[in-house]
Amino acid sequence: MPVDFPGSGVDALSVLMPEARHSFSLHEAWSSWFVVHTRSRHEDKVVDLLREKRIPVFLPKMQVWSRRRDRRLKVQVPLFRGYLFVNLPEPEFRWSNLLQTRGVVRVLGAGGKPVSLVQREVESILLMVASGADLHPLDALVRGDRVRVVDGPLAGVEGVVLRRKGKEQIAVSIDLLARSVAVDLNESQLERVGRPRQRNAHS
Repeated sequence: MPVDFPGSGVDALSVLMPEARHSFSLHEAWSSWFVVHTRSRHEDKVVDLLREKRIPVFLPKMQVWSRRRDRRLKVQVPLFRGYLFVNLPEPEFRWSNLLQTRGVVRVLGAGGKPVSLVQREVESILLMVASGADLHPLDALVRGDRVRVVDGPLAGVEGVVLRRKGKEQIAVSIDLLARSVAVDLNESQLERVGRPRQRNAHS
């Protein structure tokens, strides 16, 4: 039987892959979870393309208020901008089948190799999404955080966050030729380098 979330009425397979209706458990159907980094605002398109390839994919979303012309509406946006989860039968899986998908930047890992997540971490996110709770990510980038650009023409360049400019735009200081140059980037184009800075009550 599919894995049911207590009280939610939603099974894991319908969340991950609506067209899948097989009698597998979440543990038996697939083996390892991985995090896929996508191009900015390409999350939904990548989900569609991966489903066409029959790759189980999970894109957790949250509801936010958005102004559309003369009214405000609640819309669904990715919980982790620029990231989604896939479940793959390593080591048999052909990584090129995933990495050559339009909109995919890379699979998170270490030493040039993809690193899988702990199963329970993804199951916890599934539970939260299915619960209908008001979700929002924490630890947004703040002034002084060291970051690396992961998307666009500056991919691979590192810098320091100067300030936030609205909800998504961030000004980043990048050292070039012994000078600091400020550039505005979308938060989904950045990843923090190292551990988050210690927050305090006065920051």
